[in-house]
Amino acid sequence: MADKSVPLSKKYQVHGVAFDSLTVREPTGAEYWSIGPIAEWQPTGDGTVMVSHRDALRSYAERLVEAPAGATAPAILAVLSLADTLRIEGALKGFFTEAVRLNEPPTS
Repeated sequence: MADKSVPLSKKYQVHGVAFDSLTVREPTGAEYWSIGPIAEWQPTGDGTVMVSHRDALRSYAERLVEAPAGATAPAILAVLSLADTLRIEGALKGFFTEAVRLNEPPTS
């Protein structure tokens, strides 16, 4: 899977560095083993529900968002609007969705 360029809704500035898009790279196997899944299915009496692991998503974002020179990923993530934060989250989730899809057995 290729890195994802995420256009943002506006231009931001952190530590004198301006940006209006961010690149999110694909997680490695080592990062997955270290951080873990971003969600899991939990059985309930009424069926199943998906539980998101917010702490895992944040850890992935801090590692995988490529900060422009002179800034850090945590500083960048701290200033994003909610809409742009959800764009980054969507890019992260997309890597996991695609990996699961690629590992599904073919149907005939």
